[in-house]
Amino acid sequence: MNIHSSHNADTYLYEMRHAMGSSTDFGVERFTGIVLGKFFCVSHHCSYEWEYRYTCQKNTAIGVVKNSNDGCHIQFFVTRGDLRPQWLIPIYAIILVVALVFKLPSRFALQYIGIFTFAAIISAIVEPHTSASKDGYKSLISLIKNPQNPYENL
Repeated sequence: MNIHSSHNADTYLYEMRHAMGSSTDFGVERFTGIVLGKFFCVSHHCSYEWEYRYTCQKNTAIGVVKNSNDGCHIQFFVTRGDLRPQWLIPIYAIILVVALVFKLPSRFALQYIGIFTFAAIISAIVEPHTSASKDGYKSLISLIKNPQNPYENL
C-alpha cells in the first residue's frame, strides 16, 4: 500500500517511534515495533489479547518512508497471521542449525520447515476473518496514516 503524509520522513519516523509502547504491557492496547533508518516494522496488540490468545498481535506492518517534495511517501505491506518474517526466519534458522549440529538428514529440516510453513499458511488464511484481526488491521492502518493520533480515524 502507498500513503502520502504532509510531514517530512524524519518527522514522520520520529512520531512513529514515539507512538510505540512497551511490548510487556499486557492487556493494554498498544503498538510495538522498531524503526531503523527509513524502515519500520510495527505490530498492533489489542487490550483483550489474553482472551484471544494473542491473535491480535499477528497484524504487522513492514514498510519504508521516502521523502518527496511535498512531504513523504510511505510504502508498506501488512502481514496477517503467522506469515510474519520475524516469526518464520528464526524458526527456519533453528531447524537448520539443529539439523547441522546433530548431522540429521536434510529431509528432517525440509519436513519441519514444511510443517511450520503449512501451519503459517493456515493461520494466514484463518486469521483475517476474526474480529480481533480486523480491528488490529484498522488500527495499524490508522497509525500509519496518522502516527500523532492513531485512534482518531477508527
